[in-house]
Amino acid sequence: MTQVKEIDLQQMPPLREMSQKMSSYLQERLISHLSALAPLLAPERILGGHVEGGSKERGRGADESYALLESRFSEIFREAFGLPGHLRSPLPAIKPRLRIYPWEYHYQLGADPSQTIIVSSPIRWVIAYDYPYTLHDLLRARMAGEKPQATESKQLAINSLAFWLALDRNEGVKGILEDLRFPVTVETSPVSGELPFMVANAGLESVRPQDDVIKMVTQLSGKPVFEELIDQDVVRQMRDPLAEKLMKVGGIR
Repeated sequence: MTQVKEIDLQQMPPLREMSQKMSSYLQERLISHLSALAPLLAPERILGGHVEGGSKERGRGADESYALLESRFSEIFREAFGLPGHLRSPLPAIKPRLRIYPWEYHYQLGADPSQTIIVSSPIRWVIAYDYPYTLHDLLRARMAGEKPQATESKQLAINSLAFWLALDRNEGVKGILEDLRFPVTVETSPVSGELPFMVANAGLESVRPQDDVIKMVTQLSGKPVFEELIDQDVVRQMRDPLAEKLMKVGGIR
């Protein structure tokens, strides 16, 4: 859970600039790492001929993976989106290119539901197969009281489940990302039920200012969105996980 830190409104501009610079740097590093790892996470390696463009000869355990994806999709799409969840093999083509975007969530300012905004993290990113419709679109639709777009939501769900399977069946890639200080966890959002999102964390902490400051910032910007701030104190106290592991292995105190 994000910690709340007392911050004056006058402190926000320099703190936000500093946080955004660090976030951009971390994001560029993650994108670079993923560009090298992307071939290992190609959809057809998991689903074989069960995805358009895939080969039946490729995809070890493809039938099992597809059966699991189909089962999870039916449950999630019906419960979270109120739409029938039926799939046919082969699935629509899934672009193998990976993209990242900030992990976001709804946050209510005070007791008034109309004061709900979208808050994004500067240190956590959803990793997904490239597709224009994202968690952000689901959050915006819910805020506006609209139903999610059926076609786009369906493809988003398929892509999310396929990437969840790709990482679940590739412990090596998850291990590499963890060694690179970007451990990945499975996260869900209230707007999409049990749909799994694979979220990379930079291993830092972020904070929110008190609600009255967030309200002032959103009013000044004219947009119901806010980005958390990277906690500078945590950055100053960062340790090297490899050094700590070696000390443990070697019995160094």
